[in-house]
Amino acid sequence: SERIVMGPLTARRLFPAPSLALLSFDTSLGAGVADYQTQVPYRERLKLLVVSYPNPSTAAGAYYNYIKEVQSEHPNLSNATESSLFKLANAYLLCELRSNQVVIVSGARKRQSASLLAHQL
Repeated sequence: SERIVMGPLTARRLFPAPSLALLSFDTSLGAGVADYQTQVPYRERLKLLVVSYPNPSTAAGAYYNYIKEVQSEHPNLSNATESSLFKLANAYLLCELRSNQVVIVSGARKRQSASLLAHQL
């Protein structure tokens, strides 16, 4: 279920999350989307987006621009600087900054599910 993302239009079609154009795909080295189905501890169907950048400062810029926009519409439930958890209408969205990558998990119905998938990377 893995797919390579070539730009914001493809990302928007394959990955359900708000404001994906703010992730600066034009300055990234590449991105990928994957579908995951978990059974334990909760039965969930999650989507993962990983965007790689040439250096950590470019990744940090894209991450902070993205969470600033999402945070203007949805509450940030996390108090960590490099990880943000948002409650959307019917699901949770987790966004993490990891060195030169931005990792986003979407579609979690339970608050812990997105974090569990992110920690398995």
